[in-house]
Amino acid sequence: MANVLFINFKNYRQAFEGFPKLYQNLEAVARRYPAVGTFFAPPPLFAAKIADATDIPLWAQHSDPLTLERGTGFLPAEGERYLGIKGTFLNHSEHPMSDQDLAKAVELSHNAGLSTMIFADSIEAISRIRRLEPNYIAYEPPELIAGDVSVTSARAAIIPEAVEAARPTPLLVGAGIRAEEDIQTALKLGAIGAVVSSAIVTASDPAAALDRLLSAY
Repeated sequence: MANVLFINFKNYRQAFEGFPKLYQNLEAVARRYPAVGTFFAPPPLFAAKIADATDIPLWAQHSDPLTLERGTGFLPAEGERYLGIKGTFLNHSEHPMSDQDLAKAVELSHNAGLSTMIFADSIEAISRIRRLEPNYIAYEPPELIAGDVSVTSARAAIIPEAVEAARPTPLLVGAGIRAEEDIQTALKLGAIGAVVSSAIVTASDPAAALDRLLSAY
């Protein structure tokens, strides 16, 4: 399994005001590291614009368990496919889902040809969602999100357990990832990569921040 890095732009102001330069600069950096699969998860309101402005594979930040019928204000995976979306995040700690909705969203996403990454905050959760057969699982303790302490520092001992609990599904880590050492530790402990957000999107020099992280693979 190839190493990967996902950039979650969330709905940060920079993700909107920086268009298109932010995305194009980051794409240029990613192209210098072809051995690492780099993916963007742009703000849902901006996905179509990013698809037109870059060639980086795009992932949705969320998909709802709905088909293309009724459902005002929701994000059906089948509809996201028409934007060229390649995959979708599910059950992020900032957008949690019930087990029933999660199972249905995975099914509909896969039926639409989208890959899936399910976020989990514990070993128990990883063991439970592994049975849904997502393409990736991301271990992300919510209390560390956007903080100054990374998951690879605060939860390093748990990462090998998380990798084993997720097997055979490849595991990524997230929350507080911002330095080369975080990436190196994650890979050393068995993860295939990371999900990052503020460390790149809100950085004073996002391209340089991405270059540092990709250089660690």
